[in-house]
Amino acid sequence: SCGNNNFAFRQTCQKCDTPKDDSGGDSGFGNNQSQSGFGKAKSGGFKDSDSKPGGKPRGEEWICPNEDCGNNNFAFRKECMKCSTPKPGGST
Repeated sequence: SCGNNNFAFRQTCQKCDTPKDDSGGDSGFGNNQSQSGFGKAKSGGFKDSDSKPGGKPRGEEWICPNEDCGNNNFAFRKECMKCSTPKPGGST
């Protein structure tokens, strides 16, 4: 497990794609703060299993250009939250 904290609605870990453990036990995700085994999420770009890779960005969000990632990132990020690929076009 990578230790990433995920929203309860996620079916896989946003960071490492490990499937969610629905048994209510310790799934190895984050701080295990909810019955689903997922902890409270930290700030990050939205990506779910139905929108791989990346989905459509909202507003000033951007999609990681790394073909193996495709994570959707908030505009303020200078590099991809998931794979650390630099934001296209610099930090603007």
